[in-house]
Amino acid sequence: MNNNAIPDTSTVIESIVNQMPLFEGFKINYEVGSKESFDTYIANKTDSSKYPIIWEVLPSKMEVIEDNIGKSKVVLIIAIKSSYERSRDYTVIRKEFDSLMMKLLNRVVEGLKKSSATTMLDSYFYEKKPNYYENNKSVQLDILNVIVFEANIQFKTTNCLNTIIWE
Repeated sequence: MNNNAIPDTSTVIESIVNQMPLFEGFKINYEVGSKESFDTYIANKTDSSKYPIIWEVLPSKMEVIEDNIGKSKVVLIIAIKSSYERSRDYTVIRKEFDSLMMKLLNRVVEGLKKSSATTMLDSYFYEKKPNYYENNKSVQLDILNVIVFEANIQFKTTNCLNTIIWE
């Protein structure tokens, strides 16, 4: 990254995600785009290795604090394919959210806190969306469990993103 440039949120978040260890034996995928493009992605892409996924929702506004520091509200969609599409929501929450989704959310928070290029400001918010689908269910291929994560994050330009030691 250029020391005099405002950091790009997508580049930094992708670098953090790319450092994450395998999750339940799977590589965590990163994509970026609008909320609508996420819905199109899950409706059309047939590759079973697309999950788990962390999707950065754009657009995101950057407030410039200094030449190389900016602050942005970041919205991430964290998703895995549901194993319990036909179950009631409380079953999904208990079986998948408590055992899998919250671990993935904690991994995202850990990466943002430990990265040399990010500082989480204030608190963060998340919303659980079991058996998520936004499009017509008859055309959507995958039923997902989703956490929508929102946080104000300060981004700073660094010559090199630190290697994150994961717990």
